[in-house]
Amino acid sequence: MGQNLREHLLYMVQARLKHWRDSQNREFAGVRLWRNALRYFLFHSGVLALGSYQVGGFVKTAPDATRPDVQLMMAPYSLDFDAAGYGFESFPGMQLFSYPLRPESQGHVRIVSGDRATPPEVTGNYLADPYDQRMAVNAFRLMRKIIAADPLASLLDGETRPGSAIQSNDEILELYRREGQSGYHACGTCKMGTDSLAVLDSRLRVRGVDGLRVMDLSVTPTMISGNTNGPMMAMAWRAADLILEDAR
Repeated sequence: MGQNLREHLLYMVQARLKHWRDSQNREFAGVRLWRNALRYFLFHSGVLALGSYQVGGFVKTAPDATRPDVQLMMAPYSLDFDAAGYGFESFPGMQLFSYPLRPESQGHVRIVSGDRATPPEVTGNYLADPYDQRMAVNAFRLMRKIIAADPLASLLDGETRPGSAIQSNDEILELYRREGQSGYHACGTCKMGTDSLAVLDSRLRVRGVDGLRVMDLSVTPTMISGNTNGPMMAMAWRAADLILEDAR
């Protein structure tokens, strides 16, 4: 238990927009924020009624790929990563992020103390597998390709994060290691299966323990391709069926 941790590792690329009309950065501060909040509460409309990322897609980045291998998301705002707290940049900007869909690197979650107040040791072990390294580079170069192409390129005034100094594959990988972020999709540490790492059997029962099941994202043997909420709801529905079947 606790082995086989897998997670989507993403990086956010940002660019400056030429015109304020194309960016939402100033909509989340000062008088505009109050106005937008009031509009949302009264009419359920405006920027606060939108999803956090309004454009998304699944893309094949490798010539030999038989299915999409990267997820891409885009938004008409840019974050100020140098600010003391959470905030948006003071000029019009936009953001993209992407991550490889099916990472092969395996980390772990381990109990380090009998004191339940002591946090466990969580090691993502990102980019340990050569496949993940290759896909991270592909995902990053995909984002650069998108912002360099028209019609989007005509709206932009240059890449601001990380900037043109980052070019080589080694520099891109170091960027991911230093500034990459969790996709909040960690899974696999209590996997179903029949191998030595499998904590659960095919009916989600913990091996060697009577009357105990696990039903959350930790049960998936490998990473789900993309966002995890929908598949997890379907799996929970199926788990309820299994529990009722065994209760009968």
